[in-house]
Amino acid sequence: MKDLYRVLIVDDEPLIRQGIKHYLDWEKSGFEIVGEASNGQEALALIPQCQPHIMLTDMVMPIMDGEVLTKEMKQHYPNIQVVILSSFGEYDYVRSAFHHGAIDYILKPKLNAKDLHDVLCKAVQHIPKVLKCEETYQKVVSSKSTQIEKVIDGYSSKEDIEQLCKLFTYPYFCLIGVVSQNESGNINKVECAERILEPFYQQHEDQVRYAWIKEDQYTAIAIVNLNDLELYERLKNVCKVAAQISFIMTSCFEQLQQLRRIYMEEWKALIQLPFYFSEKSLICTEDAPCTKKEEPFNLDWFTDEWKNGHYDLAFQYLRQYSYGLVQSAHLSVNEFRSFFNHIFFTVTILLSNHGYERSMLEKVKFSYVSKVSAALSAHEVIDYMERFIEEMNDTVTQVSVKGNEDSIQQVIEYISTHYHEPISLNVVAETFHFNASYLSAQFSHHMKVGFNEYVNRIRIEHACKQLTEGKRPISEIGGVVGYSDHSYFCKVFKKLKGVSPSYYRRQQKKDQLRELG
Repeated sequence: MKDLYRVLIVDDEPLIRQGIKHYLDWEKSGFEIVGEASNGQEALALIPQCQPHIMLTDMVMPIMDGEVLTKEMKQHYPNIQVVILSSFGEYDYVRSAFHHGAIDYILKPKLNAKDLHDVLCKAVQHIPKVLKCEETYQKVVSSKSTQIEKVIDGYSSKEDIEQLCKLFTYPYFCLIGVVSQNESGNINKVECAERILEPFYQQHEDQVRYAWIKEDQYTAIAIVNLNDLELYERLKNVCKVAAQISFIMTSCFEQLQQLRRIYMEEWKALIQLPFYFSEKSLICTEDAPCTKKEEPFNLDWFTDEWKNGHYDLAFQYLRQYSYGLVQSAHLSVNEFRSFFNHIFFTVTILLSNHGYERSMLEKVKFSYVSKVSAALSAHEVIDYMERFIEEMNDTVTQVSVKGNEDSIQQVIEYISTHYHEPISLNVVAETFHFNASYLSAQFSHHMKVGFNEYVNRIRIEHACKQLTEGKRPISEIGGVVGYSDHSYFCKVFKKLKGVSPSYYRRQQKKDQLRELG
């Protein structure tokens, strides 16, 4: 029987959990529900027992919410894929969860079997292959099984250092790492590196010693002990001809006591750089960019420009900021990817709030989130961003017309019904979930007249009917059609009709008498 992907459901509402359980034929779909929890704290306690591949979690929960749970999960169990169960009003929560490593989200009010199946299948694509068939799923911790790792992790004793010095007797050290350029991680990095480095080791076997220390899905690291500095330069030249993998090398150091500092300060920075400089087969400490970090992305300004319809300005800012991120290379790979996934999320939400087709936008967003999550380099991510911008520009140009016309028609119908109330642009914008500036621009574009002027015209037309057909005093008519100030009513009436309300009534009575003969 084929192994099933294990799913943990976390939601404080039992009815929601039961509903999710009945959406799918789980076993037939390739999944099994291995546990339920009502908050993040319960979920974390269940993980060693349930060993899930995927976690579906609500955002707003007591004790520990979904945002904190996602952060804790990705710190301690980075290979568990997190899918958010969100309501419409939880945008800030969801955005934060994406920042901490969530892979996708589902809107609970629109949850259905197909969307649930699709998002689970998408999560499967991000489960490391080596874990897909494993029956044990242990917390990722640093192995301290060797003395070298004890030095790196800060737990070594004086005796540990002395014993290592007996093994590594040459005066110079460096750390050398190999990074797979294959996202699946199915290349044996150590074997590939050994094939490239073997001629160098054989040629200098009496002057070089080394030991592989750590290896995970994407990287492997070794400590190299060299008899002289010239060998360090020769080793770099050997690494420059690599294919399928990229090498990274720290600077040379002369004492094993410096190993932890070199690892924490140099290695941690270098390990991110092959993603930014994918064209290089070797990256050394001196290749690290010296530019200062970018200023934080001004999301409030970006969002306001979108709400106001200034798409070109917003995208121009996004491009400039994105290329700056690549040049500075100061974000971790996960942070870099998360930034763009946040942008995709933000733009599609903004467009859907402006009346664009939600289902189409969801497909576009999911497509680009998946592509960025699987990208092998920063430049590949930038290419996806450019495609996204192009697609969103096409959407703004081609898809919006009918949706805007329908929305404006709804606004017109609202005005015709509520003209006698204290109506305003802000009130109507809030009623229809528009940005006020955006509504003003769209209304003027479609109606060829401003919002306030249109409201005045509707009110004055109703005032004319009252003046012609009714016997209500003029002093009351302004209030009946929506004006709280009588003098202002008279001013607007004269501006639109050319005469005062009293003159208009007298003129209408004369016309009626004339018609009666």
